[in-house]
Amino acid sequence: MIWKQEFAKLGKKFDEKQSCLCLTVQPNMPDMLNDRIAEMVFEDFEFDAFTQVSSHSMIHQAAIAENPNLTSQNCHLVIDSGFSFTSIVPFFGGLPLRHATVRIDVGGKLLTNLLTENLSYKEINLKGEGYLVN
Repeated sequence: MIWKQEFAKLGKKFDEKQSCLCLTVQPNMPDMLNDRIAEMVFEDFEFDAFTQVSSHSMIHQAAIAENPNLTSQNCHLVIDSGFSFTSIVPFFGGLPLRHATVRIDVGGKLLTNLLTENLSYKEINLKGEGYLVN
């Protein structure tokens, strides 16, 4: 339903049947979910082409492209910290090591709440002022 609403906002400027979709996914997403997404993209929306890429792989490739000293044969670590979690993906020989990928439920919201609590304990009460702490 969310995708339908967003594609509808684009109006007549956007035709799924003549478009390609590149979707970023989280590492270690279950294969069953990946298959269901692909099925939905082709059957429900009828996209012409589709690919799923880990945002960590895109970050890794961009870093190699920007820095000539890096090569894909080295060992790299990509850390992505978001609102509710942080994921850590090691790369070796240019490929992500799925078995060593870690997701930690520590993100911006938890850190903001911790800072709010610490500031409110020692200084002024900011418990209802989360937007100030952000």
